[in-house]
Amino acid sequence: MPRPTVQPEHRARFEDPRDDGAVLPFVIVMIGAIAAIVLALLSYAATDLRAGQVVESRAHQLSAADAGMRYAIDQLKLRNAGCVLDTQKAVLPGADVDFNGASATVSCERITTGYEGIQAYAAVLTGEGLDPSDDLLKSQAGSNDKVLGGPVFMSRIDSDAFDLGPPVSIENGPLLYHDTSGASPCSSVSASTMPDQLRFEPELIFGPVCVSVSWNELFDSPDVPDLNGLSILDGSAPVGDPNGSYYDVTGGGGCRVFLPGRYTTPPDTLGVDAYFMTGDYLLDFSSEWEIRQSAVIAGRINTLTTTVNELSTTNACEDEQRNDPAPVDETGATFYLAGTARINVGTQGAIEIHARQQGSDYVSVQTLCAPNGDWCNTDGDGGLGAAFVSTLTAPASFTDNVIYTDSGNQKEFVAQALVYAPLAQIEFGNVTNTATQKMKGGLIVSRLVLQSSTSATNFEISVPTSPITARIELTSTAIKESETSVKAIVEYRPYEESIDDRVRINSWRVCERGDCDDTPPPSCGSGDAAWTASYWNNASLAGAVDAADFLSDLDDLDLGFGSPDPAINSDTFSARFERTVTFPTAGTYTFTAASDDGIRLWVDGVQVINDWSDQNYIAGDHVVDVDITDRCDVPIVLEYYENNGQSRVSLTWAPA
Repeated sequence: MPRPTVQPEHRARFEDPRDDGAVLPFVIVMIGAIAAIVLALLSYAATDLRAGQVVESRAHQLSAADAGMRYAIDQLKLRNAGCVLDTQKAVLPGADVDFNGASATVSCERITTGYEGIQAYAAVLTGEGLDPSDDLLKSQAGSNDKVLGGPVFMSRIDSDAFDLGPPVSIENGPLLYHDTSGASPCSSVSASTMPDQLRFEPELIFGPVCVSVSWNELFDSPDVPDLNGLSILDGSAPVGDPNGSYYDVTGGGGCRVFLPGRYTTPPDTLGVDAYFMTGDYLLDFSSEWEIRQSAVIAGRINTLTTTVNELSTTNACEDEQRNDPAPVDETGATFYLAGTARINVGTQGAIEIHARQQGSDYVSVQTLCAPNGDWCNTDGDGGLGAAFVSTLTAPASFTDNVIYTDSGNQKEFVAQALVYAPLAQIEFGNVTNTATQKMKGGLIVSRLVLQSSTSATNFEISVPTSPITARIELTSTAIKESETSVKAIVEYRPYEESIDDRVRINSWRVCERGDCDDTPPPSCGSGDAAWTASYWNNASLAGAVDAADFLSDLDDLDLGFGSPDPAINSDTFSARFERTVTFPTAGTYTFTAASDDGIRLWVDGVQVINDWSDQNYIAGDHVVDVDITDRCDVPIVLEYYENNGQSRVSLTWAPA
């Protein structure tokens, strides 16, 4: 059959010549669109993956920074951290951590001063009279550590400042030093740059600390009483002879009793035990007082420093010490040195000088100085005039030390209070292991030479440590893909052996790229609403706390003849009251205090009142203006002791 013929007008419905070649572009466009969608999906997935990785990395960084900060805080509580009293930012030893590949380090920087609150120094080495190449601290003989217990101050710590054989340990205190070198004075050094024989304990909390002031700006000479009225005595003549100074007590091995006064010749203590009555002694001769083959004790025992004589040598004069005719509220003896007078403890010689109060200080030995309005108080010569100034100096070759324990057997020297001779030197010679050599009130000298035998266990130069609150800034920085930091401001009390609130955290914040400087400071806390009170059954805040309490105020704590707690004696106790205060505004505030008996006050770590003496309560007795620059959470510490009789203490403040 013939195939049907399609008419032209009908063929148009089945094919259009214009569609020829249009399929390929369409396919290409569709493929491109699909590819774009796929690429977009892949890009989105990659971006999301990268964002997730960044978030994860930041989480790791934050975790590492937070872990580093918490570890550092724990180390502070354990008194196991460095650079706390440093003047520059430094890395905290032992605080490095790694968390999922993010490494963290912690640095710390002191943002308030720390040394102003130090009440006493184990040793102050002024370097006066020495050449720059002379050493200030020297140790010889034996292998045991020579221990300086408490803060130490040196006028310099360059390589020539030390000549150490056996190790010297500085325990429970920093080594402060004055630096005037370079265009920028006071560039701190680290403990690792010190001689290997110089050690710090605890080693991660204490080390060298640069201060911008010299020794004579920190350490005034103690008050000197009027020595004009002292009787002129001959140390070699008995009472009854012209200017006789002593009388002998028969029985019990023999005892020679010396009277207070101005000695123009050395006291004759050769081969006989002696007791120097409570009072003041001026050694005004151009030679040495040699103590040999005898034991000497000076002054009635001061129970604030000790309860017994600490010499290991038996002394035949203890009955005379107990029966001292001085008023019952007087203790101890002070030896003032004029000209070239000096003390030498020879073979089988021993001397113990008990603490005697001179103004606000307790002093055992002091060289007289010429008043000059600087480090030497205006009464530094005791009213005697420049002719009585001590001329002892301390070049390294000098052998006439202000105090010298000779080499040989059984030489003992115990000073229960400060030894002050800033232009002279002290040398402790070799002694047997049973001999006692102690300076329990610290010393201020130009140069110190420490010897002692290998097994000398009774060697001690120390002072009670001071309560100091240092404010420091901790920064824990973690790095992985970028940086994340945690920064904290903390209040830190490193000195006390065991306290519950060693670390107080003022602020804690997180910042990216390690920069917290643009973060506004935290708002002030309200401060502690109450005083934390700690009490001791002794007058020197010594040992473990015997009772504790909280007080709403200290406007007027009047105990009469009673005690603050049933566990505390009504007499001979001490207390520490602590709190933080947020002041209404920055500015000057007037602090007013009074007490019966001793009182000390610190505001923001700086001691502003120091009258540690027996006294009657007089309202408004102590008034001091204090500049408060940072009004937030200011620490206030008041210490107080009651000797006998009534007990009362008060503290208030108001804008000046």
